[in-house]
Amino acid sequence: MSIKIDNNKIIFTRTFNTSAEKLFNAYTDEQLFKAWFHPEGASTEIFKFNVQDGGDAFFAIHTPEGTSYTVTEYKQVKAPTNN
Repeated sequence: MSIKIDNNKIIFTRTFNTSAEKLFNAYTDEQLFKAWFHPEGASTEIFKFNVQDGGDAFFAIHTPEGTSYTVTEYKQVKAPTNN
């Protein structure tokens, strides 16, 4: 994984060993997202999960060290295609 800081944005880049469709579903299906989007030994709590163009999400990641909250805005959500 790599992390880049650009103005007030933090950009994470990570490579996954799976299909684009499965990865898209892992990020856009609330139950899948909740099950995996946290480090080992932590949990994800979702307050809002509106993954669509113009939508947003609000979630917390609880770890033994503390809780981190994230608010995300989705400008565009586009499923992968085979083109």
